[in-house]
Amino acid sequence: MPFRKSQFVAGTCFHVYNRGNNRQIVFFEEAHYLFFLTRIREYLPADALDVIAYCLMPNHYHFLIAVKADGALSRFMERLSKSYTRCINDSLQRVGSLFQGRFQARAVTSDIDLAHLSR
Repeated sequence: MPFRKSQFVAGTCFHVYNRGNNRQIVFFEEAHYLFFLTRIREYLPADALDVIAYCLMPNHYHFLIAVKADGALSRFMERLSKSYTRCINDSLQRVGSLFQGRFQARAVTSDIDLAHLSR
């Protein structure tokens, strides 16, 4: 995979997002939203990351995450995405990618940006 430009270092906030492959739905019913939230709680390393805000839409998600330990964000997102994709693929008898590539992340560089993203 290509090298990621963003370095997820401690003390930085990131807007993290991804959408369904071909912009398709990734949350097919209410139980899927709840399962995704359960997995977040299960996999989130509380000593390394804080979820400040999130938004789950039918075909994509957004997180505002504060990184407290270097490298924790990538591992968390990998575990979350793989686990959720496996669950959906198994329950809906589907195969292949659920999400459009790896997650995207953009560093939050100002208080205005932070306020805008947390609305």
